[in-house]
Amino acid sequence: MGLSGLLAAVLANATTIIAIDKLVKKYDFADINEAFADSESGVTLKPVVIF
Repeated sequence: MGLSGLLAAVLANATTIIAIDKLVKKYDFADINEAFADSESGVTLKPVVIF
């Protein structure tokens, strides 16, 4: 398996390797300050603000 095949295999199984839902948290726009605070404190790695 070449490098591109390995990359394809990793990407195909990315949701099982990396728990994306544990890294990303959605916030309503009204909670934007909480999103910033959670990001800074490490509660979430990727806050997503929904408009």
